[in-house]
Amino acid sequence: MERRRGFRGTTPVIALAAIALAAACAERRDLPAAPAPPDRVTYEADVKPIFDARCVSCHSGDSPAGRYAMTTLDEIKGNGIDGTPNAIAGDAQSLLVLKSQPGGSMNSFYSSPDEVALVERWVVEDSLAAR
Repeated sequence: MERRRGFRGTTPVIALAAIALAAACAERRDLPAAPAPPDRVTYEADVKPIFDARCVSCHSGDSPAGRYAMTTLDEIKGNGIDGTPNAIAGDAQSLLVLKSQPGGSMNSFYSSPDEVALVERWVVEDSLAAR
């Protein structure tokens, strides 16, 4: 009698593998939740740390990129190479906002979409609040 080849006896193994995979993909409940965004975004507490980490290495000193320094709040509100203010309180079309968005020339320097959203919220909703 010819012995049949196949997957006989492998069904329990496959079932156990599926259960293990499902368990590995389950939501991790031991990880901390992402911090809630602040009620009001301010330069000092929320935005300055982002700019210090992501922007001032190029946008500072005697020859800042685009002639636009970002080391102080007054500089951020100032004009760049084209003489246009880069951050206008309440203006979603400010250059700072537009260049930070996906497709904008500065977007790749941010570490996450959350940072971009925080900067936009600071300009548009919180009117460039200092503190």
